[in-house]
Amino acid sequence: MVEKIILVVGAYPPDACGIGDYSSQLVHADERHWECIVWKDWSFSGLCKLLCSIKKSNVRYINLQYPTKASYGSLMPHLLCIYIAFFSHKRFMVTLHEFMRMGLRYRLAAVLFLLFANKVIFTTQVERKYASNIIPFRKKQFVVIPIYSNIVKAHVFKTTNERTCDIAYFGLISPNRNIEHFIDLVKNVRLSHKCVSAKIIGMVVEGSEDFLSFLRQEAQNTGIEFHLNKSNEEVAELLNDCKYTYLPFHDGVSERRGSFLASVLNGAIVITTKGPWTSSKFDKVCYYIDSDELHLVKRILDGVETSKSQSDIFEYLQSDVVKSWVDVSNRYLSLCS
Repeated sequence: MVEKIILVVGAYPPDACGIGDYSSQLVHADERHWECIVWKDWSFSGLCKLLCSIKKSNVRYINLQYPTKASYGSLMPHLLCIYIAFFSHKRFMVTLHEFMRMGLRYRLAAVLFLLFANKVIFTTQVERKYASNIIPFRKKQFVVIPIYSNIVKAHVFKTTNERTCDIAYFGLISPNRNIEHFIDLVKNVRLSHKCVSAKIIGMVVEGSEDFLSFLRQEAQNTGIEFHLNKSNEEVAELLNDCKYTYLPFHDGVSERRGSFLASVLNGAIVITTKGPWTSSKFDKVCYYIDSDELHLVKRILDGVETSKSQSDIFEYLQSDVVKSWVDVSNRYLSLCS
């Protein structure tokens, strides 16, 4: 009998949600081994309905992808964990995305997962270590499964010199992502580099339409092109035409950043931020934004700063990065024992 996992998630394409995209890629990587329940009703009555649906299935292993917008403010996911772990014959696994970035109240609630889930999956070693320090006697139940890119590789790979877009912001479109800063950066670069080509590539998060209008207004007369809500294949082709992607993460680049991985898979050299969870392996493939960011970007675009190249990207991708979504799926299935 083929082992299967029921994946429960609160968002799924076409929702603009990285965890929803992650879940979709995981389920479709090897559909023989996955069933997906998209569940957005995290009230108590909704939890009861979800449990009824799970009980009807013969599948033993349940994986919750947490958090999503639908589930973040509710304790029902935690009760789901406790019920399945203690009052059923099934096994409960939870994938905790961005555990260290949760607010204190939500992080405290997530300790229930650390205490009671049969397996807790993190996407980086840093987060696993952090959780192990909180609940050291449970650390054998904590595992790491790195992410893979939600964006495919472009069909025909371009060298840096063949690309027509100089620099692009790439990521979700919503407030508090430093997109306005990218627009200001392009404005300042264009004072001395009139022909610089720039793009904003991303998925607009639900409820951020007014913010998008603000961005379009700010970008007037800058030459910045907007490429929004494109398919994975279209995004891959856009990235394959970018020399550099600008990824201004508040807490720095890390293994859990899908936009970083999508960029390097498609040969774009990354300009980003360094934070407390940025490991040294990123040093060879990323330019880090510093206090003189404008000067750095000008030197990069002028070809004066050339310490990072596509050769460095290829070397990085041959290291310990997972190789495909099938690889990610197989690592989940290895926990079913």
